[in-house]
Amino acid sequence: MADMQWDFETTTGEGSVPITVTVSYETDEHGIYNDSIEKITHEKIDVTGIFCEQQFAELEMEASMKLRDHYLQLDQSDFGLL
Repeated sequence: MADMQWDFETTTGEGSVPITVTVSYETDEHGIYNDSIEKITHEKIDVTGIFCEQQFAELEMEASMKLRDHYLQLDQSDFGLL
């Protein structure tokens, strides 16, 4: 079991404002689990608390999908898994 973090860039809102989403997750021999958004930043300012429940849920879904795509592209040895 390994505690990891990963950042990705995306946009949100009507003006397609660029944000950075930091996701924490754990891995084991079966893959990823316990993934969740740790924080959302815009220009290095934490803006996590300004999102309504629906917006945050949409970002969580996007984060989960992008994290799985990212994980599949990595070599398993990067996680210490043989």
